[in-house]
Amino acid sequence: MHSTPSQKGRAEQEQAEKERAERERVRTVTGEASSLRRGVHVFAVTDGEGQKRQLTFGMSIPLIAEAYRTTAAVLFCAIALIPSFLWAVRDHRVWPWDQAWYGEVSVDLWYFFTHAPVQWLQLMTVAFGMKPPGSAWLGQFFVPFRGAFGSVEVALLFSVLLTQLAVLVLVYRISVELAPHTRGIGFLGVAIAAGAQQFVGLSHQYLVEPLQCFAVAWTILIALRCHEWPRARTLIHLAAATLIGMLAKASTPVYALVPIAFILLSLVRSKQPWDFKEEWGRRASRALVCGCLVVGAFGALWYARNYAAVLQHVRDASSGEIALAYGFRAPVAEKYIVWLRFLKQAFFEPYLVWMLAFLVLAAGGSILIARVPFSQWRRWFFMGTLSVAQILLVLFAFALNDAVETRYLYALLPYVAIILVVLCAAARYRALQAVAVVACFAQWATVNGASFEPMPVLANQSPWLNPIVTDAAAHKELSDAVRRTSIFPGYNIVAVEEPWLNANSAAFFAAKNRLDTGIRSYYTSLGYAEKDPSVAMKRIEDFATRFVITLDEPAQSTPNFLNLVTLPVLHELENGGRFTRVPFPSEKGMVIFERQNRASAAAHP
Repeated sequence: MHSTPSQKGRAEQEQAEKERAERERVRTVTGEASSLRRGVHVFAVTDGEGQKRQLTFGMSIPLIAEAYRTTAAVLFCAIALIPSFLWAVRDHRVWPWDQAWYGEVSVDLWYFFTHAPVQWLQLMTVAFGMKPPGSAWLGQFFVPFRGAFGSVEVALLFSVLLTQLAVLVLVYRISVELAPHTRGIGFLGVAIAAGAQQFVGLSHQYLVEPLQCFAVAWTILIALRCHEWPRARTLIHLAAATLIGMLAKASTPVYALVPIAFILLSLVRSKQPWDFKEEWGRRASRALVCGCLVVGAFGALWYARNYAAVLQHVRDASSGEIALAYGFRAPVAEKYIVWLRFLKQAFFEPYLVWMLAFLVLAAGGSILIARVPFSQWRRWFFMGTLSVAQILLVLFAFALNDAVETRYLYALLPYVAIILVVLCAAARYRALQAVAVVACFAQWATVNGASFEPMPVLANQSPWLNPIVTDAAAHKELSDAVRRTSIFPGYNIVAVEEPWLNANSAAFFAAKNRLDTGIRSYYTSLGYAEKDPSVAMKRIEDFATRFVITLDEPAQSTPNFLNLVTLPVLHELENGGRFTRVPFPSEKGMVIFERQNRASAAAHP
């Protein structure tokens, strides 16, 4: 009996199914055997039929491939920060108010850590009083590298650069998580972030915003991974990121409100067990838990002692007389537009604003023309929408306040990067993505180049992208003045408020000076925005001030709200009979007065 063509077809199909089953069996057996060796995958594939049939074995090590990718990403991020490191080494500006205060506390913490541990513990719980101390807690451990970097300032800025490096690495991982099949998308995300004016500018400032941005970026990454992580791991990472954010700035939860809500909703809806015992077995989770317990204990003590002062500072910095000195009142809609312009300046100028418009059109056209199913770009749309919502929410909060301080925008950087990354991934075509890469590189080069100019050169340059200061005259004069006056454990007063000459800057220099001499005086002002000369003079007496540092009349600038009593106090010091001038050569017009019933400063080195 002869077989029909249909029977022959069925026979061939059955034979093919048997061979496919055999191949799957071989793969399964060898895969199970390889599972004993973590990170190594061994596989076997059969090809051909009959005598020509071959069995091919292979092995892949994804951990090594992942290590290479991670190393390349970190190296790329580090290269993006090289201009900022060179800027820090070459810059000789005197750190002004906030930066100097953070520097002073960092140096004091290190000094007490190495000389008086009990006082170190006390200062850890009261540092700043009204501002969370996370940046100074971190920065103190970079002070001992002042010899390697040439100065305390560069050593402290190196801690900021490492924080910025961590921000870029997180942006890379967020970008890859969003579009894992888009080649080079992680490097594009890094380029977007590294070329922003605020990123470059705040890489040069010893401020808290980079640490806050790191906490926000970490929270976003947790939100992207919480669906695949065990609940215990998600909760541990969320606790760690929130702790760092609260130690950076008290306002951090506002910047992470949407991702935190998403994470908490995922935890509530997840049906996975809370297996903390298994998670404790992971070295990374165990280290995070231990770190949270130690740092969290200090953080809890700090907030317990300073909670009221923090709330008062938040109120003062948001609205009222103090806030109005740094902003203005206007209708919410008008203020919102102002903040949108600042957002554009901070992250999109000079070239990415054009790239944003280009990518919106390209992504929309790609989806419509190619008729891409919604399932393929649903996640991009979801994350982009949430990022836009978070940005608009924060800007609305800013519009309700009187203060206008553009550096508060910095923690929104990860959301800006997400928006541009998802648009670039949705655009699909390599040529469009290449244009985006060119725009990012051009902005990075232009912004970093502008920071090395002695004057602002960009048409819409951020106030935080400071031109470099290579003239060390002001730095040297303040160092000399502090060495002459920081010779006893009491108070001196700086009777002027200039970026290079103020009480905070002098206190920072005094803290640095104590590292070498072991002696430190403290410096304060005439009172914040003091208006009454008699009250200012009374403050000098109340502090039993030995030295008063100020500027001679020709060197004083036009009086502003911080210097209303500077000139009257100078005249009183010269004519009042209680203070005499100390011989002090100065090209910047600095003068030093000493109380007459004290030994002359000229007698001290």
